Amino acid sequence: YDKALEYFLAALKIDEKGGDELRMAGAYSNIGVVYKAQGLFDKSLAYYKKALEIYERIGAKKQMSDGLNNLGNVYMARKNYDQALDCYKRALKITGETGDRRGMSATLSNMGNLHHELGEYNKVEDYYQKSLAIKNEIGDRYGMALLYTNLADLYISLTDSAALTESQKKTYLLKAISYAQLSYQMGQEMGVIPWINSAAGTLMTAYKKQGLYQKALEYAEIFIETNDSLISSEQTRILAEMESRYENEKKQLLIEKMESQKIADDKTILAQQAENRRQQIILISVVAGLIIILVFSVIVFRMFRQKKRDNILLAQQNNEIRQQKEEILSQRDEIAAQRDVLHAQKKEITDSITYAKRIQTALLPDLNLILSANPPVSGFFVLYKPRDIVSGDFYWATRVNEWLLFTVADCTGHGVPGAFMSMLGVSYLNEIVRKKDITDAATVLNHLRDAVIESLKQQKGFSKEIMDESVKDGMDIAFCALNTTTLELQYAGANNPLYIVGSKQSAESSEGPDCQLPTY
Repeated sequence: YDKALEYFLAALKIDEKGGDELRMAGAYSNIGVVYKAQGLFDKSLAYYKKALEIYERIGAKKQMSDGLNNLGNVYMARKNYDQALDCYKRALKITGETGDRRGMSATLSNMGNLHHELGEYNKVEDYYQKSLAIKNEIGDRYGMALLYTNLADLYISLTDSAALTESQKKTYLLKAISYAQLSYQMGQEMGVIPWINSAAGTLMTAYKKQGLYQKALEYAEIFIETNDSLISSEQTRILAEMESRYENEKKQLLIEKMESQKIADDKTILAQQAENRRQQIILISVVAGLIIILVFSVIVFRMFRQKKRDNILLAQQNNEIRQQKEEILSQRDEIAAQRDVLHAQKKEITDSITYAKRIQTALLPDLNLILSANPPVSGFFVLYKPRDIVSGDFYWATRVNEWLLFTVADCTGHGVPGAFMSMLGVSYLNEIVRKKDITDAATVLNHLRDAVIESLKQQKGFSKEIMDESVKDGMDIAFCALNTTTLELQYAGANNPLYIVGSKQSAESSEGPDCQLPTY
């Protein structure tokens, strides 16, 4: 065992160096076999588990089933029957998936052995028969011989049951003799003494139980003879092993002596090599130091030259920056002066426009005074919100006898241009209504239209090109004249409609065209 273990461990080291996992797992399994044979079940389990882990990792299914059978056999030897049965069941499943008939037969045989130990004889025969059928199918004569002997031992064990009748016991003994004879014949045919010895022992027991003592004696003599042969063979083997061990020990002593001398020589060589390496390190360090100093000197010199060039470039850049700063400051002062001029101009223009607003506001009528006169008018409002300081929109109202005249207008343009137009509109309306005493809404707008055309020099009959260059100013207006006595309301408009809200009275319009201010 020691020699086998030595060789298997040496093989394992070689396989580990080569990284061959499959061979490593095989070595683990072989070591487990040796420890199991020595009865060292804990060590055997440890190595079998290592082998199984590798088989599972690399997906070697056939080897996985073999490994599980090995584990099951160790668990059974330790009387851990539940764990053993679990291993056998897993192995049987794998052999069924892979179609491994030989592995399936071995697993079924192991399961029969397990139930035999548990005394569950009704299950044992079923497993043995299934295993025997597969071995017969694949021609495994060695396995068949073992199973014949196992079946014969099973039937002999069954005869020990007190619950059986004499007839049943006789039947089982006949079966035992039949299977044992088959095993005995195969052993003789193949010259395998252990098979003959095992079958002879079984036949001796069976004939003895039958009361056939002559037959029992006959096979007892064969059993003793073959047993002596096995013992003699074992003794010869042991003597050979002892002689071999002596020679091996002798050789081992010589090897150890040579190894001791070799170790001493190796130490001397190692010491010399260490001294050589130390001197080489010193030499390399000195050379490396000189190279580093030289490289550092070159780098420092190059950095000095680069810094000098950088300083010259920096001085030039500083000079350029200084000049640019002076130019920026000069431009800033110039921009500030222009800003001040623009600010003053803006203030002057704004003041002028604000003053124009006061004039424009003064020209607008005071509606409260006009509409509160007799008869008074109520329920009115004006929403006047100019977009700019001065407005291009205006409202206007006045009273002439019983007529209340009022209007709203949207002049072209905004701001100052629109304000000029609104002032023209208010001025012309005051002149037309108050001086010319005209109260008819349409007539007032016609006069206003003529006045605007005349004042802005807008004329008809020009071509489109000439009109594009002429002044195109005017206003959209809605003009109303209300007779406060009869409540008659006249309306005239230019692009602005009139909405009558909440009144049940009808409104009539003239057949004449709408007034448009201006016409160009």
